[in-house]
Amino acid sequence: MYNTLLRCTYNNVSDLDQEDQYRIEYLNAFNLEEFDDKQINKEVSALFERLKTSNDLTKCITKSAAIFFSEDLHIGLMGLFAFDFFYLAHPCICEFLETGTINEEKINALLSAL
Repeated sequence: MYNTLLRCTYNNVSDLDQEDQYRIEYLNAFNLEEFDDKQINKEVSALFERLKTSNDLTKCITKSAAIFFSEDLHIGLMGLFAFDFFYLAHPCICEFLETGTINEEKINALLSAL
C-alpha cells in the first residue's frame, strides 16, 4: 500500500544529502526498507489502477511518458517517481488517494516541471 503519510523533504536538504534522502523517501513511499523491484512494480501497478481515474494525474502521467519517448502510461507513472519529479508528484498522488481531488496549485506545479 502506498504511504500517504510520507512527507518529501529531500528537495530541501543540502545537495550532498539529497540523493541519499531521495532514496530513503522513495523506499518509504512503498513501505520498503531496501530496494525490491518486484514489490515496487506490484505497488505501482496497483497505484496506477487507482490513479488512472484522475484526469489531472493522467495528463501528468502522459506527459511523463513522453519524456521517455513512450506512450505507455505505466512508464509515465514510474517517471513521476524520478528524482526531479517525486517531491511534486507525491503530494498530488497522496491528495488524490485521500480525498479524490488534487489542489490546482499542486497539479500545475507538477505539470510545469514536466
